[in-house]
Amino acid sequence: MSDNPFSSLLKRADGLLSRATEKTEGWTASQALLALFILNLLTVTPLIIGHHVLAHPDRGTYSDLYLFRDRAQTIVDGDLLYRDTDNATMTPPGINYLLVPPLLLGDHMVVWELWFSLFNFLTAAVLYYILREFKPELAFVGAGLYVTSPFAFFTAISMIQDDTIIPLFVALATLYLVRNRHVISATWVGLGLVVKMFPAVTAPLLLISARDKQTRLKVAGAGIGVTLLICSPFLLLAPNEFMAFVEFYLLGKDPTGKEVLGMSMWRFLSLAGIHIPNAVNLVALLFALCGIWVLVGRKRLPVHNGFALSFLMLFILYAKLHFGYYLLMLLVLIPWALSDWRRMVGLVMAGWVARRAHLGWRGRFDMFGDELGLAFLASLLLLFCIWWAHQLMKGESPSDSFAGKDIARLRTAAAWVCLLGICYAWRAGIDRIILAA
Repeated sequence: MSDNPFSSLLKRADGLLSRATEKTEGWTASQALLALFILNLLTVTPLIIGHHVLAHPDRGTYSDLYLFRDRAQTIVDGDLLYRDTDNATMTPPGINYLLVPPLLLGDHMVVWELWFSLFNFLTAAVLYYILREFKPELAFVGAGLYVTSPFAFFTAISMIQDDTIIPLFVALATLYLVRNRHVISATWVGLGLVVKMFPAVTAPLLLISARDKQTRLKVAGAGIGVTLLICSPFLLLAPNEFMAFVEFYLLGKDPTGKEVLGMSMWRFLSLAGIHIPNAVNLVALLFALCGIWVLVGRKRLPVHNGFALSFLMLFILYAKLHFGYYLLMLLVLIPWALSDWRRMVGLVMAGWVARRAHLGWRGRFDMFGDELGLAFLASLLLLFCIWWAHQLMKGESPSDSFAGKDIARLRTAAAWVCLLGICYAWRAGIDRIILAA
């Protein structure tokens, strides 16, 4: 009896992917990074074309692009951030300087899209080196999971958001933590703090896991020193405006009086009338982080697990979440996800669910159940993070998770998941092109 034609075709495609990915094992780092760069371009190109064939007339204002231009132009004009911007600056100072290049390179929408997409590639490049520390055979396909993720290409292209930038700093901090270079890792955490404040949740882990008192002093000096060096001019020249963004992140207070937005379950429940004070979330987050720090300090949890777990606590307990923030979740989970094809598929599905929650929140479609329906979607993401937190609490390192696994099959499975992400991006781009025809 002959095989089903579809089954036969699938087997041939699987064999082709298996042979193709096997070749990546012998690649040099330069070859792998070039292939990652091409993979990133291959993924985002249809979306870029689609958004410009069928362009939303207000795309520059319904995204944060007008804010990025305002802050970058303030820097180019030689004026002072926070004090001289037309709109309130609700971000740390460092990220605004990384918005200057696309402004100087023409300030066209495509330039901004490519700029933010470039950071997806750079983060994946660092992730490639991280994965080489755990399982070199899977380093390329693991990094490929990042650039082909819906979190990556939708944030950079469809949303034109700067959230693609901060994962690069977290990736660099992780790389040097894995290599036991705590002082360099602390420097990247400090630099990350002046890009977005989220790396702060991991800073104590670097102190706790440092090998001796002298190293701890260097870690503290590097992290705090680089942060103060960059922030001091703004603290001195525009203290009130500067502190406003800190209150915005920590307390949810918007100096413009606007309602603080977000797409967490807690936020959607609040919109539905079930209000949980922001202070409750923050206190719970602090207690959870302290628990992680204690476990790492007592050697009951590996520091790398604690590092990833700290970010997961943000996605479980922090109320002001946005779609692009989940890139941090993606980054820290890929080293463990590579050990099981179901975990890899789960990361893609999480991107799909988060995308639906984001579009529903933005009013792009009528969600069944309105805010409670959106809260349900967000609760799926929260449960996903809780499940992963449980896995990380077991203390298994990424290297240990591969024990007894067929690495060749995992490599092929990762390639299939990358292909799934690419197809998702291409379908989204082609849909827009067809609608415009």
